[in-house]
Amino acid sequence: MNRTVIHCLAAALIVAASMAIWHWRFIVDPGALPETRLEKPLVGWTSAPNEQHEMVTRDGEAILLLQRKSPKEKPAGVRIWYGPLEHVKYVHIRCESRWKDVVPGQHSWLIARFAAHMRDANGNVSHPPGSLIFGGYGSSDWKKSEIVLKLTEDMVDTGFAIAMTGKSGTLEVRNLTMVAVRQRGWVPAATIFAVLGGIALCTSLIRSHSKRPDFARSLVAAMVLVTATWILVFPQTKGFLHPIPGTFSVGDPNTPPPEPKPTIPAIPVTKPAPPSQQARPPTKPSPPPAIPEPAPPKVEPHAPPEPESRDSGDLHRAINEIDKRFGPAHIFLFTGLTLLILIITGRDSQWRLPLALAFLAEIVPELTDHLGGWDDWADLISNIAGVGIAVLLWLRLPLLKRFHIQSAERNTGDPQ
Repeated sequence: MNRTVIHCLAAALIVAASMAIWHWRFIVDPGALPETRLEKPLVGWTSAPNEQHEMVTRDGEAILLLQRKSPKEKPAGVRIWYGPLEHVKYVHIRCESRWKDVVPGQHSWLIARFAAHMRDANGNVSHPPGSLIFGGYGSSDWKKSEIVLKLTEDMVDTGFAIAMTGKSGTLEVRNLTMVAVRQRGWVPAATIFAVLGGIALCTSLIRSHSKRPDFARSLVAAMVLVTATWILVFPQTKGFLHPIPGTFSVGDPNTPPPEPKPTIPAIPVTKPAPPSQQARPPTKPSPPPAIPEPAPPKVEPHAPPEPESRDSGDLHRAINEIDKRFGPAHIFLFTGLTLLILIITGRDSQWRLPLALAFLAEIVPELTDHLGGWDDWADLISNIAGVGIAVLLWLRLPLLKRFHIQSAERNTGDPQ
C-alpha cells in the first residue's frame, strides 16, 4: 500500500472520529436549568412593558406569535434571564421558526430574531460570542435551528430574547427546548487521541516530500498546524457550537431530574444487661417492651454536579474584533502562519498544508453555521493571497535566506 493511500485512509479516520466526537459530545444535564416553556401562560418567559406577544394553538401545537403591523405598534417579543447558572457551562437550544413579510428597521439587527444576551459583573448588558440563534427578514418557511451556547466566565447573568423588532412583519416559534448539557466523560480522552492523530498525520505529510526536513522540525511544524486548525477550522473558540451533520445527539431533553435518595436511619439495638445487673423475674409476667417505630426516611436533596470550568472567551472576542475592524486580517494571518511553517521546516516546498488550511478555515465553518455570502468568498481569497505572499517573501526577501536549509535529507524513493 503506497504512502498516498495510507495518508488518505488516516485523514478519513481522523475526520470520522472528529465528527463522531462532535455529534455525541454532549449529554443532557437534567434539572440544572430552570424550566421554561412556550405555552399559555408562558413559563419563565415574559414580555417587557413596551412589548407584546400572543400564544396560539394550531393542530394541538402551541406557537408563539409575534406580530407587528406597523412601526407605530409596540415591538413584539418575549425574554428571559436565567441568572449566573454557576453549575452550567453549556446550554442546548433547539426550535422551529418562520417569519412573513418582515421589513427591517433602521439598523441591520432590527429583524425577526432569537438572540442571546449576557450581563457582566458591572451590570453591562451585551451579546456573547455568536449571539444570534436565528434571524431574518422577508419571508421564510418553517426552519429548524439548533445550537449549543458555551458560557464564559464573565457571564454573570445569561438571558435570551425572541423578538420581531422590524418595522412590520410576523414571527412564529414552536417546539422550543432549552436544557443544560454537559460533555460526556470520554470526550477529553477521545479528543486527545484525535489531536495526536492529526499531529502524526501532518508530520508524515511534511516528511513525505523529497526535500523533507528532519523529524524534529517536522513535528514542531505539525504541532503549529494542528493548533491553527483547532482555532481557525474547528469551532472550539466560538460561543455558539453548531451540529454537523444533522443534530446533536444529547438524549431526551425532557429527561426528569434524578429522584432524591432517601436514607433510612438505623434502629438502635439495646444490649441485654449482664447477669449480675439483671433484676429478679417478677411474680407477674410484664408486658413486652414496646418496639420504637423507625423515623421516616430522611430525603437528601439532589446535590448539583461539580461545575465545569468556563473559558474566558477572550480569544474568540479578540479574533472576532480584529476580523470586523481590520479588513486585511486574513491576509496577514495566513502570511504569518505560512512564513512560520516555512521558517520551521526550512523548505520552500512546505506551503501546501497552509494552503489546505486556508480552504478548510472557510469551508468547515460554513458547513456548521451558514452557507453563502460574498464576505466568505472574500475571506477565502484573502487566505489564499496570504499563502502566496508568504511564498514570495520566502523566495525573494534576503532576510529570510538565512532560514533556508540547503542540505536535504531525501527519501529513498519518489514520494507517493
